[in-house]
Amino acid sequence: MVKKRINGEGNVWLLASGKRYRAQYPVGGERRTIGGKTRREVELKLRDALAKRDTNSCEKRTTVSKSNDMDILA
Repeated sequence: MVKKRINGEGNVWLLASGKRYRAQYPVGGERRTIGGKTRREVELKLRDALAKRDTNSCEKRTTVSKSNDMDILA
């Protein structure tokens, strides 16, 4: 029987192909996705990712606009 996760713990599911698993977890208002071949592998990756998130050691994603790209290239 699958246990219910509380809010913020993420979730793990089997993809429609039946061959790979995927997990999602929230970080700062957005969702991050992790994938793997086995449920156990994905759960371990999820546990590590949640530990990093909780200690604020997650890398921040940045977006770069095209105008900034052109300034960098010039």
